[in-house]
Amino acid sequence: MGGSAWRCVLLLVTGCGESRPPAESEAESEAEAESGSEAESESESEAESESEPQPGCVPGAWTRETIPTAGSVWSNALAVTASGDVNVAYWQNGFKYALREMGGDWVEESIDVVKVPLEGSPLDIALDADGTPGVLYSGSDPGDAEEVRYAHREAENDWAIETIAALPFTDQVSLAIDGMGVVHAAYLRISVELYYARRDGGVWTIEEVLGPCPAISGPCFALGADADGVYMAIRGFDGGLELASRWNLADSFWGENQLDPDDGAGWYPALDVATAGVHVSYFEHDSGALRYAYQQMEEPWDLTIENVIDGVAFADYGNGSSIAVDADGDVHIAYYDATDGGKLGYARRSATGSFAVETIDDEDDAGWFPSIDLDATGAAHLTYVVFSETDGTALKYARRCP
Repeated sequence: MGGSAWRCVLLLVTGCGESRPPAESEAESEAEAESGSEAESESESEAESESEPQPGCVPGAWTRETIPTAGSVWSNALAVTASGDVNVAYWQNGFKYALREMGGDWVEESIDVVKVPLEGSPLDIALDADGTPGVLYSGSDPGDAEEVRYAHREAENDWAIETIAALPFTDQVSLAIDGMGVVHAAYLRISVELYYARRDGGVWTIEEVLGPCPAISGPCFALGADADGVYMAIRGFDGGLELASRWNLADSFWGENQLDPDDGAGWYPALDVATAGVHVSYFEHDSGALRYAYQQMEEPWDLTIENVIDGVAFADYGNGSSIAVDADGDVHIAYYDATDGGKLGYARRSATGSFAVETIDDEDDAGWFPSIDLDATGAAHLTYVVFSETDGTALKYARRCP
């Protein structure tokens, strides 16, 4: 199952300091040299600590655990710092947040106690350059209209909450924070109106973009951003997977190109921006194939599409995939497969190899709403929901040693 069933490569044509005075003595010069060596040694140690695996870690092995929560959990999203601190946002009688610093215990916080139209209310999480989390979600206070909100963690148990828009029946949200601290948000209202919002310098700019996408038992778009632009992978209303790109934030123009023209392509997409391109995981619904697309965002503008695995089954709830790409260009995909009662799958491909697929959790109905991220060592971190007929839902966490 690790090889690709088919592969196509398409070539796209687009037009679309002051000088320092000398030391006063040899002794002072030697002292400064020693101080500089110590500083360099400390920096090297810090870099090594971020790139070395955790002690006792067996390469390729998975560890799993249940994140302690106060009740049943539905939607969730994960973001991990370079040093391995795990940040999780989830819905459980309100929007909650769990943090586990490397080597520590889980700490739970409340973000916002709001009512929502569905138990699986949409949410997403992203980290800024300092590792501070922001959470995008939709909900309402009792008696008020539903709102799309953004919460930014300022300190322990202290969240600054901003309303982006009063918008009822928001089906999906997607969030990214670029290296300059600009917040990019996208949200979909009743599968008809897709909006893009940008927060720069504390001010939100909002616009309705592109066309509708069908939100059927899972996401129909995903957002990503880097220093060069903003990108959205979208399932077209009439089928197929499309990529919308915007390179000039001051301009309202979105360039569009079709990644996968198959009518059943584009279901439940996830997106990561890395290695000079956009990486997308998604499903071809007719065949049940999990697919991977890579669009190079510089010359020669190559597009690569691969089948990762065939025969994935879908459910009425919890469907999805999540993708992350490490510094070496290795691709990591987590996905839910409703086959045999439901399981969490994981696919990994080196930059020059083929996909290898494995099952991470097949207990009860495991793998709802999978979310994946990587730390600086290349370790994969996953969160997902497990449903049991007797115990309800639980939020789980898995980690793969690199």
